[in-house]
Amino acid sequence: MKVELENVKPMDIEKRSFEIITEELGDTPLLPGTELVVKRCIHTSADFDYGVGVLPYMKEKVTICTGGPNVVFSTTEHPEEAMEWLKWYYQEENSWSLIEAGTWMPILDSWYTDPEKTDKWISNPNYPDKDMYKSAVVDYAMNNAQSTSWYYVNGTEEFNATLDSVFSSVWAGEETMEEAINENLEELQDIFAENNG
Repeated sequence: MKVELENVKPMDIEKRSFEIITEELGDTPLLPGTELVVKRCIHTSADFDYGVGVLPYMKEKVTICTGGPNVVFSTTEHPEEAMEWLKWYYQEENSWSLIEAGTWMPILDSWYTDPEKTDKWISNPNYPDKDMYKSAVVDYAMNNAQSTSWYYVNGTEEFNATLDSVFSSVWAGEETMEEAINENLEELQDIFAENNG
């Protein structure tokens, strides 16, 4: 038997692995924004049996609640109609396909507290095991969600981009979080002040 060896760069191996994983996943729904994380987990573990886990936390459990706020401007010629449309738009039944696909989560408390509504929401093939998802996502969001800062603080995109850069040395294990923040505190404070002065 003749064996041929091929010299392949590590990045090429990873690239091909991600292509195979994408093919194998097919139409498996993944929560938007998590695709690369899930694929990396599969790549490193060679295990397609993944689920949902509770987020790690420091002193307090917290997760963010975010979305595109919609408003009706006071200058509109049709304020009543605009408000009626927004009320219709935000009813879960009218955006069910987005909720069912995992793109959106319901906004009314009753979808988190009423077992019948919660079951309707999470008992579908687009979600992992119902009990696991309820514990790790539904209950966690209900009890620990906070509004994100970009609703009321200007310049968060620039601030967060800078913060990501600052933290790269932390993720690489080159310095502590405290050291990274202290070294870049003036720049971060300037960005905040320039946008919120």
